[in-house]
Amino acid sequence: MRLINHVIMDPLGMHARPAALMIKTAFSFKSEFSLNAKGRTIPLNSILALMTLELKQGDRMKVTVEGPDEVQAAKALRATMP
Repeated sequence: MRLINHVIMDPLGMHARPAALMIKTAFSFKSEFSLNAKGRTIPLNSILALMTLELKQGDRMKVTVEGPDEVQAAKALRATMP
């Protein structure tokens, strides 16, 4: 299991472009992704679920990656985070 702690740095927060890129990246791996922010945990497989969190600049999130390719998956996902 890999854990990614991240603070949203983008002044626009989690908007559609980075959200779509995160979901696309997650789908390209066999590992399972879950995101925890604002007291909620969602699977990282729905752009709608991610957008409903309304993450703003300065908000913290944790992503858990579990699976056979979790090391590569976590590294790739980290590169897409705003």
